This record gives sequence, C-alpha cells and structure tokens, in this order.
Amino acid sequence: RWIARVDQPEVLTEYDWRTFQIEYRDYIDLAKMAQLIPLVGAPIGAVVNWRLVERLGETAIMACRMRWMAEAGEAPPPLT
Repeated sequence: RWIARVDQPEVLTEYDWRTFQIEYRDYIDLAKMAQLIPLVGAPIGAVVNWRLVERLGETAIMACRMRWMAEAGEAPPPLT
C-alpha cells in the first residue's frame, strides 16, 4: 500500500532518507506525547504501539521479499 503513495528512485542510494526520517520522527513524537495525558495515556499508548508494530511487521515482510527477489531473480512467495 505505501509503495503506491511514494515515488521511489531507480537507485536506492538516491532516496531522500533525511525527509523520511523527519516524517517518521514527527509521527512517533506526536503519538508518544499523547501517552503522557493522565488516564487516557495508557489506552492511547496501547493503540499507538499496536499500530506501529503492525506497520513495522509489514515493512519487514516487504523488505525480505524485495531482497529475495533481488537475489533470486524470481517472484516472491505469496503472503499467507
């Protein structure tokens, strides 16, 4: 899903990692700051952490698929 929203360069070394890092940091900062609110911080933290782990898991799966495709020159296995 995220690939459709991002224009990726032909060469990975040309990717704007600084902008990516700043956007990611801003997303995490706001979410983690909301956890400081008394009484609602714990539920907010649970939801934020759950969504973050889901996104990280999906990203890790895609990274492994991309590496597998690059090394084998074949299509990756389907998700189960």
